[in-house]
Amino acid sequence: MSILSTGEALQQHYGLEIPKMDSRQAIADILKSAYREWAGGFRSDSTESANNVTDQIRRLPGIAILEYGKYGADYDYGCAHFVFGTVHRQPWARPYRELAREMFLPTDSSKFLFSFIKKAGDYALVDDPCAGNVAAYSVQKMSPEQDLIFTHFGIVQPDGSITSKLSIGPVVNHPIEVVHPSYGNYVYFLGHSAINKLAA
Repeated sequence: MSILSTGEALQQHYGLEIPKMDSRQAIADILKSAYREWAGGFRSDSTESANNVTDQIRRLPGIAILEYGKYGADYDYGCAHFVFGTVHRQPWARPYRELAREMFLPTDSSKFLFSFIKKAGDYALVDDPCAGNVAAYSVQKMSPEQDLIFTHFGIVQPDGSITSKLSIGPVVNHPIEVVHPSYGNYVYFLGHSAINKLAA
């Protein structure tokens, strides 16, 4: 069951703290093995071997593989491409094009968070996420003194689960709290004006 579907209140500053758990480390171990199997190769057999290893992810509770990774061919198709380019159709995040560095750099003296969501295209932090909103993971808890830098993005589903692309690996559907440990222990939600108007 997803944290969102339990009705647990979101934490202050639009964020949700997610617990450390064994399944998060299991994802890390499986992906590490898959990347080792791929080993930077561009041959189809190395990608197939990596996906065979990745298949172990579906044994974890609540996780389904929706699309296997192409690894080398997916070098410019990561989580931001999937969420903002494939799903939300933002031109700056078209798959298989390198993301512009300036998207992820603060503008002048403004903080990264607000600089990013302004440049990303009419997004705002929301504390009542709906299907289609962006789940943005971070290692940091938001505070007036602490800027947020996002490490991973996914799409909120109607049941509260998340669909995301694991780097150059697969697209998976997973409970909101079951993500690679390096993505951090906090998740925030970005609503796009068009999506939130439809949900209202």
